[in-house]
Amino acid sequence: MCGRWGRDARRLRSRRISLSLLFERGDPRGPIHIDVPKGPLTAKSWLEPVRLANSYGFDARTLRRLSDIVEANSDRIRQAWHDHLANNLWFDKDKMWVDLCDGRTLGIPLAWIPRLLSARHADLLKFGISGGGAGLHWPELDEDISVEGLLAGRGDMTKPKARAAAE
Repeated sequence: MCGRWGRDARRLRSRRISLSLLFERGDPRGPIHIDVPKGPLTAKSWLEPVRLANSYGFDARTLRRLSDIVEANSDRIRQAWHDHLANNLWFDKDKMWVDLCDGRTLGIPLAWIPRLLSARHADLLKFGISGGGAGLHWPELDEDISVEGLLAGRGDMTKPKARAAAE
């Protein structure tokens, strides 16, 4: 169940080349890949197996280096792809507890999420983990929460900012 769908940037370096690898994981069913933006140049590489999907502007030598970097760091890239996803969820009186695939557990105050705070315990338990672990969903409460948002410390984003600041 653990996989990460969202956006993450990592830097890898090898033989005088330094590239930012951008993980764009919009589709949890899609293959593991990295996007490499460098100014106006872009490339996309699949990880399983390592092969170039497309490239715009990079020369052949740089693309060979990119392939070497991806191959040499495939375990790190695969781990980054799968980190930070929810695989379990439970509640106590004041908090929602979220187990992540990388072994961490987040304790989120229910006060951060008014719909959950005011819900009956039975309704809290009617959740789904969506997007391969990237999201938490309560269909009956009309509540969707991203794990990425929880990690960033964001609570309920549906309140108007002026009202939220006044509270």
